[in-house]
Amino acid sequence: MKKLIFTILFSLFAIVFNVYAQSISGNVSDVESGLPLVGVNIAVEGLNMGAVTDFDGNFDLSNIESGANLIFTYVGYKTLTQTIGDETNLIVLMESDLSELDEVVVIGYGTQKLSDISGAVSTISGRAIETSSPVRVEDALQGQASGINIISSGSPGSKPTVLIRGITSYAGNDPLVIIDGVSAVIDDLNALNPNDISSVNILKDAALASIYGVKGGSGVIVITTKSGKKNTKTSFSFNTSLGTQQVVKTIDVLNATEYAAILNEASVAAGEGIIFSDISSFGIGTDWQNRVLVDAPIVNHSISASGGSENTSYYVSAAYLGQDGVVGGGHHSFFDRTNFTTNLDADLNDKIRLLVNTNYTNIKAEYLAENGINSVLSNSLNFDPMVSPFDQNGNYGISETITQEIINPLAQIANTYNENNTNKLSGKIELQYELMSNLKVTSRLGYTYVDIYSKNFNPFVYYGAGHNATNANEDLTPIVTVDGEGNVTSTHNRVSESYTNFFNYTYELYANYDFSINEDHNFQTVLGFSIGENKGDNITAYNEDIPFNSWSYADVSSATGNAQQQTSGSWQYVSRNLSYFGRILYDFNEKYYASFTGRVDGSTSFGSNNKFGFFPSASFGWVVSKEDFFDSVPLDYMKLRASYGSLGNDNINPQFSLISTFPSYTFNGTIVNGSSLGSIPNDDVSWENQVQVNLGLDTRMFNNKLG
Repeated sequence: MKKLIFTILFSLFAIVFNVYAQSISGNVSDVESGLPLVGVNIAVEGLNMGAVTDFDGNFDLSNIESGANLIFTYVGYKTLTQTIGDETNLIVLMESDLSELDEVVVIGYGTQKLSDISGAVSTISGRAIETSSPVRVEDALQGQASGINIISSGSPGSKPTVLIRGITSYAGNDPLVIIDGVSAVIDDLNALNPNDISSVNILKDAALASIYGVKGGSGVIVITTKSGKKNTKTSFSFNTSLGTQQVVKTIDVLNATEYAAILNEASVAAGEGIIFSDISSFGIGTDWQNRVLVDAPIVNHSISASGGSENTSYYVSAAYLGQDGVVGGGHHSFFDRTNFTTNLDADLNDKIRLLVNTNYTNIKAEYLAENGINSVLSNSLNFDPMVSPFDQNGNYGISETITQEIINPLAQIANTYNENNTNKLSGKIELQYELMSNLKVTSRLGYTYVDIYSKNFNPFVYYGAGHNATNANEDLTPIVTVDGEGNVTSTHNRVSESYTNFFNYTYELYANYDFSINEDHNFQTVLGFSIGENKGDNITAYNEDIPFNSWSYADVSSATGNAQQQTSGSWQYVSRNLSYFGRILYDFNEKYYASFTGRVDGSTSFGSNNKFGFFPSASFGWVVSKEDFFDSVPLDYMKLRASYGSLGNDNINPQFSLISTFPSYTFNGTIVNGSSLGSIPNDDVSWENQVQVNLGLDTRMFNNKLG
């Protein structure tokens, strides 16, 4: 019903507004000087697409509908929105906004003005994220910041590969994610509503990331969510977007006639005769890519309310996102997410401030195998184009030339059954206490709890006699075999159900002290410690012989398998860490900058001989344009910066002794479970150590119009 309503609404929208796709080109320049602006980000509002201007300020966009809004963003300039009409060549003039250069950036256990930072950082505003209406926030980062690569798998709601400055380790390259000061991982971003984000700061070098120690070895993504403002009336915001997804380019493959010709050539080359005497009779045949790829709808709704009184502010929101997969679509491949978010900020008295953030997310999803040799896409590329999708009896077509591994991709889609339901609760409780002027102590507890239910059903399938994926006769009855000794074996359909739980917490206590000496020497310091635990467990049950070979009866409790067919398995893990950290930021008259950071990390991933590791960093900056001799240089601003630091990695199994109860023995005809040592700890395992060096030059010219 939901899909039907969406289709009707989208069709009415298209009829009323008479939209059509067109190609757009244009040029972006400064409104005062007329000089072209290089590297301006252009995003299409409501869509995950855009462009960046070249050296001459030019850009090109294709498949843009009339009435769409283009969002132009550029550091040091005001954000500009332009609506597309019938014109195909745009002249865009942007106005400078130097206040952006004094933007305050969250850098980890503190903040700093963007112009004061001597490390490598990129900032993305919440506005830029909202305009693209992404499913996941990572999708909106592509093209918005240098040195970041986002590689999406294509599955609805799936985790992309995020690389900050390339591959940094053999033990994992996912960057650390910090959400409102609480540590998280890339997997957690599937539960975050992008419309709740205020800003994203990406820390790319060791000078900035080392404050997070071992977790920041692959860079850090710092996310700040929205909050209310004190002494303001309640304001409401509603955002909605409707759209379709489609694959615009497919891979060229052989049609049926060409495929038959290749088979003839292969047969002749093997010393056999021609297989097909009239290859032209096959015509074009079946394009399996076009059969499995569909136009998939995507819908995104979000409503929020924010405001505050004299001592309290609040932000609450609710959101729903529904995304169908372009492979299979419909109920075969989808990602549905529902979010509820509450952010509260209260001044308990003149010195104590309480912040409570809570986010609940429910995710329902079904997936198809979309990558790998046995995936739907692989089968659509390799399956026989001479075969019709269905035979005369309405059954899925079977190839007489491909009898192993490759199967009819439409049959694969129809025979894929799974169900996934995830509940996630995350947030923080934070207290800030101002001990004295410029000295603030923060106590923060962050947590994440995840509960996942999954079910998979492997039915009886027939892909042709002797096919290695076939487990049933043509009438979908079990295949029964009898060996020479009279032993009878039979194939079975199979169902599995699993429950998985994850829980982690991080407690941090740190103090920030800012002070100045003679007004020219400015210091920002932080000192603190952190403890945390990360654990998970799973239990999975299996059973066979599901009644009627039906998904409707696919439950472990409904299956009729005997005691030997009813099996189960489980796993669990736990890891803990303890850290101490400190940092000093210094600037002299906003001309010379320096920072020194150190963090000591302890982890259960390592043995007693290397339980702790030390990770230092330093950075320096020099605003050359503030020197007297710079007056003769035709630049408005120049800053040199350099950093050096080391980062670690603890992505190995914890060094615990584990006991396995897997071995079984028979005593007097009775099976008895035994025990064995599953793993032996290595007390000499050491930390991975990355040394990073960063050099940079920041400039602005032409009356601060180009930078």
